[in-house]
Amino acid sequence: MAADSERQAIASRLLLKLGWQEFAGVPERYSVWRPRDERVDGEILLPVNPALSDFPMMVDRAIRDLMRRYGLEAEKNLRLIEVSQSAQLDETEWRKESPIEGMIGWTEGEELYASARAQLVASAKSSKERRPYHGKAGAYLANNFLAKTLMGQTDVGSFIITAYTPSSEKFHVSRASEKVAESQPRKSETIAGSTVLDTFETALSAIRDGLVAYRRSPRLEPFLEATQDGVSYELVSALTKFVGGGDATVRVTRRPANAVSRVANEYAFQSHEAGVLERVATEFTQDVAPRSVTIEGEVTDLSRKVKDGVRDRVIRIDAFGSAGVRKVRVHLNAEQYEIAMAAHGRENWIRVTGRVEREGNLNWMYSPQAVAEVEAPDEELGDDPLDIFDDLD
Repeated sequence: MAADSERQAIASRLLLKLGWQEFAGVPERYSVWRPRDERVDGEILLPVNPALSDFPMMVDRAIRDLMRRYGLEAEKNLRLIEVSQSAQLDETEWRKESPIEGMIGWTEGEELYASARAQLVASAKSSKERRPYHGKAGAYLANNFLAKTLMGQTDVGSFIITAYTPSSEKFHVSRASEKVAESQPRKSETIAGSTVLDTFETALSAIRDGLVAYRRSPRLEPFLEATQDGVSYELVSALTKFVGGGDATVRVTRRPANAVSRVANEYAFQSHEAGVLERVATEFTQDVAPRSVTIEGEVTDLSRKVKDGVRDRVIRIDAFGSAGVRKVRVHLNAEQYEIAMAAHGRENWIRVTGRVEREGNLNWMYSPQAVAEVEAPDEELGDDPLDIFDDLD
């Protein structure tokens, strides 16, 4: 039964690959598939209930029909699907409409590949740490992730880029984590390929929702508030380049845990939406520029939780006399968080050095370079000068 269901899942993926879509069907019996291109005739029935006696026969018939229609093209895609299925590779497909089916201008094609790469890089970085602008942060994880991601050939239809991600493989977030793993594997910090795709899909969904909301009320705030969903300057900027000049679709096909069949989610973007995305990307860079500071103050809040498979450790510091910053939230690693807890327990202060970034009404510091416990001053301090980055909570 499981083998039959696996074969049915392969057949449905092959139909999608060759430009077919589910059109109708009979509940608990079969689904009806037709070509996306209305100029092409044909209809294929694919069974949906493995308990029926004719289930294997109908699956094989659907695959044979595709082989007769597409020949070597169908064979090539069938082999790719079977390999990705057995190796537990999740699939991400970027589809770009082009005036000439299956072909695109050389320069534009290079830009589309660069855009797809940048989208995966941004999602890998956001899986480690949610922030509006990544810069070089998270580069080690992103490079490891890309090194293990495979690229498929362009498929039938419009211009298509395909990436195959090892969903169950785990990637070290830093060189230090990789070194720790040699002697103490449990203390290393890794992120699974499935988590990166979780972040990518969550961010795409947030951007899609933001575009729908923008049609009702042209506001950019919903996009800027989606940082915690994995939306970043890098992701929006890359998506802008992919959407501009022609409608585009991103389809992510994945197999949920303990499931046989795969689930495909599509995120469609229209070319005219590139202008909105460009404004969003610009807005991400319009906030007060990040600046390096050293601040000292009292730890007034500690938070440690797991979100989307990523452990997040955040403290809030009420700072005094610290480069015009009164309140700042700081993301810490495990060792730095222990220092902050100890300082808080002894009613001491903490000193941190890093780049302060503005997100809405809040100041944030990511990946501080140095964290140390310091003694709190004996005397009561007066008010600080006005904080030009003042926290409004």
